[in-house]
Amino acid sequence: MPQSYQVMRLTKEKRKQLADLLNHKDVVHRIISDVALLDLYLGIGISMYFSNSDEKRRLVLHELAIERLSFSQKLSIFSKIPYEKNYKSLECIPAMRRLSRLRNHIAHRHYTVGFEKIFRDTDCLRLLVDYPLVYKNEFMKTKLQLWRILDTKEFTRYVAIKNA
Repeated sequence: MPQSYQVMRLTKEKRKQLADLLNHKDVVHRIISDVALLDLYLGIGISMYFSNSDEKRRLVLHELAIERLSFSQKLSIFSKIPYEKNYKSLECIPAMRRLSRLRNHIAHRHYTVGFEKIFRDTDCLRLLVDYPLVYKNEFMKTKLQLWRILDTKEFTRYVAIKNA
């Protein structure tokens, strides 16, 4: 049976367990802070990509423009960068969208209003059903893939010139 089909057919007891899980402050804090970390990395990466070799310009760009963008806007810019190769680590982009949706459900407390919004979002539920195992694996994999992308020529070519 496919994973998404299993998740959509949650029992009342499993729904209650998930609701209780989402009412733990440590779980809420973990998910929100993890996505905030990805947000920070995305911002730094975009600043590196668009600021060439000038570190001062990179800082100004980051402070005046990039920091003011939402996570969704940063992710949109990041996904439109023309990469020289089709890196396998670009799989982190849809994963970051899933984590962002989960974070939004939690931050806006969609799970407290009848729980229906979060229970309809199968991708988010997949991350929570075996919490923390599935969630932690997805987050760590996404973070590693993002680091790998930020270490490619597209982001480091000008930094490497300065350090050479």
